[in-house]
Amino acid sequence: REDGGRLYAGVQAAGRVMLSGGVSGVAARVCTHPFDTIKSRQQVAGSLDGGARRLARASMPTALLSVLRDEGVAGLYRGFGAVAFGVPFASAFYFGGYEWSKALLGEGTAAYICAGLLGQSAAGLVYTPVDVIKERLQVQSLVGRQGYRYASALDGLRSVVRAEGAAGLMRGYWANNATWWPWNVAYFLAYEHGRDLVARHAGVADKAQLPPATSSACACAAAAAA
Repeated sequence: REDGGRLYAGVQAAGRVMLSGGVSGVAARVCTHPFDTIKSRQQVAGSLDGGARRLARASMPTALLSVLRDEGVAGLYRGFGAVAFGVPFASAFYFGGYEWSKALLGEGTAAYICAGLLGQSAAGLVYTPVDVIKERLQVQSLVGRQGYRYASALDGLRSVVRAEGAAGLMRGYWANNATWWPWNVAYFLAYEHGRDLVARHAGVADKAQLPPATSSACACAAAAAA
């Protein structure tokens, strides 16, 4: 009965975290998407001919101003439709997968490691298709006739599935996970053990009862450490 109660509480926590994680994920991307667009374009520009190659050597402020001058603010948000649609689900899979895994595995270092790996793996099932479409939209104004032309994120989705099959949407899944697995392990270990430490010093029996501001501070410290 105790295990069942813990699992039920974990599922409830996963539901709350899935909702808040989805909303916060989109809010964060609104701020960071322009820089992600510049990153994607600079990584591709060096392989192209003509004036596009200059973007690869430009500083970030210069690249930002160049896109604003040529395409306006909309140019910095190419591919954001895919992000706005997919990131809430990816964030929900990420945080929900972590909380659900932790509810099954319990507390402790090994549980945090496994839950972090599983959360990232689950999120990658959504993040990878989002990234495939997003990054192609971000750079398509550079590749021009050398590549493809998607009218929207939905058009990009249809085009990839038609030309490459569903597997085309999952290109880079394992490479992406290999990039983020170590970070997730470090982050969740620091986050959970940090909350344990704070709860002990504050005389709180259950770290779940810590104020949200305290847990947020632990999250920021863990992210910086990771």
